[in-house]
Amino acid sequence: MKNVLLVDLGTPRDEISEPLGIETLAPYVEAALGDQVSVDVKSLELDNLETVQPYLEQKKYAAIGLSTKIRAYDKFQRSMAATMHYASESKVFIGDILATYAYDDVLGQYPEVICVRGEGEESFPLALKAVFEQDDARLEGISNLAFIRSGRLVETERAPFDVKKALLPKRLLTQEVLKQHGIGRLEASRGCAYANCGFCGVIEKYAGREWKPFPLEFILQDLTVLSELGFISPYFTDEDFFGNDTDRVTQLAGLIGEGKRAGNINRDINLYINLRANSILGVGFGGEEEAVKLLTQLKVAGLREVFVGIESGCKDQLAKRYTKGVTKQKNIRAINILRDLGLEVDLGFIFFDEDSELPELRENLNFIYEANIARHDCQLIKRLRVEPRTPIGVKFAATHPSAKIDLNAVEYPYRFKSAAVEAIFYTFCEWQRADLDVIYNLQAFCRGEIPSGYSRQEVKGIISQYRELDVQFLDAVIAVFEDGQDNKDGRVREVIKEFAVHRNTLDSFLAQRVYWLNSNFRRFKT
Repeated sequence: MKNVLLVDLGTPRDEISEPLGIETLAPYVEAALGDQVSVDVKSLELDNLETVQPYLEQKKYAAIGLSTKIRAYDKFQRSMAATMHYASESKVFIGDILATYAYDDVLGQYPEVICVRGEGEESFPLALKAVFEQDDARLEGISNLAFIRSGRLVETERAPFDVKKALLPKRLLTQEVLKQHGIGRLEASRGCAYANCGFCGVIEKYAGREWKPFPLEFILQDLTVLSELGFISPYFTDEDFFGNDTDRVTQLAGLIGEGKRAGNINRDINLYINLRANSILGVGFGGEEEAVKLLTQLKVAGLREVFVGIESGCKDQLAKRYTKGVTKQKNIRAINILRDLGLEVDLGFIFFDEDSELPELRENLNFIYEANIARHDCQLIKRLRVEPRTPIGVKFAATHPSAKIDLNAVEYPYRFKSAAVEAIFYTFCEWQRADLDVIYNLQAFCRGEIPSGYSRQEVKGIISQYRELDVQFLDAVIAVFEDGQDNKDGRVREVIKEFAVHRNTLDSFLAQRVYWLNSNFRRFKT
């Protein structure tokens, strides 16, 4: 029997999120190789580790799979060093973001690994079998792989996975996630029915534009498992929960309700989903009235919170650069529909991009005020990540042929074309850095399972006060660059000094509660 180790490397944030990717792969490996293998599933986050070394010291593995995340390249490098030292005869496979969007760069540094691009349910077990049978030539006939053979880069054909054949995840780590107040996750679909946003990697991830719904019975079984394990607030990981089949959503809402009434699903279970603004508006399936009816059915079934990637309030960003297929007026209407239904709203927003101009910053700020989201717990003020192999990433690489991928952030670094915008952005980054660690930890608390007796809303309310101050600070800095007067550096310093007083006042008012929450629930490294 050969031992196989699957490890989720996690992120630098002190946020515990269930490593669903490796839990999903495990049953496919066991189904394909049977009693030939024994699969161990591990998480550096859950075990509070920075490298796979402790696992390798305990057992000998024939193959090691590393699931990589954004801003965790240091963990990847340390883990690769550990495999070279403690498991030099093991075959290493790389999955998730590095293997999907930056595999050629990774293979340039680690030519001995095999990258599994996108979905690996079928490809990974087949590749394992080929390696175990010492038939490397067979790898070229297995889809979704990238590797070096005889000094050349081999990229096998892409092939989407048929989710109708999906096996339930092997939730070996779920109890520990719950114990650490983390996020339980499950899937109802993959892909996006729109799949046209310029910054989105969904096409590369799933080898096509198809929106793929899981069978309803599969979803219900998986949700029932999470409920039985004790989760109250699981997250659906879907990019587009409605997709292009709203009748199916109605059926799912009904089945969840039936499961609760029958006692198979905890009556208190509440859900988080991702939706497009156009879905909330009922575009393509009956308009707002039908969409509200559908959202109401989901709320009755336990829907608590909806993430909407509105991304911008700037006309040119939305239409020309991000190709969102929605207007700022529609974005505002979508937010208000969710609010009117009493649903919590989580937002995706990309304030800055390479082509941002000073008037566009004001346009985005005006939108934030008009949409009444300045006092919102989400982070509205951030820049676009130019991710490789996305439409924007492909265009950027073509126009910047010497650009190198930052493998830690998995993006192409860039300078803003406007000097004023660049100065504003980095001024804001420096301002935000003072509270960023605290805010991330408070976010981790309210995203995961909330301990009995504590309130997600209280923590979101604390975060919102800091977010509102951030918006006000950015507004004041932008105003310095808008008025045409000289001595901008000195006047920006005055803005920083003024707002530092405001932040100190806020800190003193909230300090005791923030400290208590962090000291009790922060994921401290030991």
